[in-house]
Amino acid sequence: MFVFFILACSDQIHSKEKAVGKTLKGKREGTWKIYYPNGKIKEILDYKGDSLHGNRITYYENGKVFTNAHYNMGIFVDSFFLYYQNGQLQWESWFDSTGKSQGTNKNYYETGELRAIGQTLNDKDEDTTKGFYKNKKIMYFIPYKNGKKQGTALYFDEEGKQTKKEIYKDDSLIKTGR
Repeated sequence: MFVFFILACSDQIHSKEKAVGKTLKGKREGTWKIYYPNGKIKEILDYKGDSLHGNRITYYENGKVFTNAHYNMGIFVDSFFLYYQNGQLQWESWFDSTGKSQGTNKNYYETGELRAIGQTLNDKDEDTTKGFYKNKKIMYFIPYKNGKKQGTALYFDEEGKQTKKEIYKDDSLIKTGR
């Protein structure tokens, strides 16, 4: 998922796209808009001294929001939201003032049901990540400490019956079973 997140936030303008905004001493300043070749809006970005500063919203060609992110002088801060083409929220995460992922991250199915929830602390998974089936039954519990799997991970079928148990120490699988 993180690779998709990075691709969604790349700062590329393709040659047939049109960028409109002001410069000050050769640097982008204020709100810029980038348009698809068909004239529909692709991105709205806020700049300060040629660095992303403020909101950055990207759009699908159908006009629905693709990403909504916040920056402070080029660094991800506050919230990041990723959406499906149907407009449904797909991913949400939070960043501190240094750009490190902090707090609750959520992933959703295209139909809106919660797919997974987990915590990060200083860009590392922390606590228990939980996955869910569309019927809201638990799919898995995976414990993390300092970005590594640590403890007992449990996996379940769609009826809620435990199907697998794995024990981890410092991200290494120690034992597996039911």
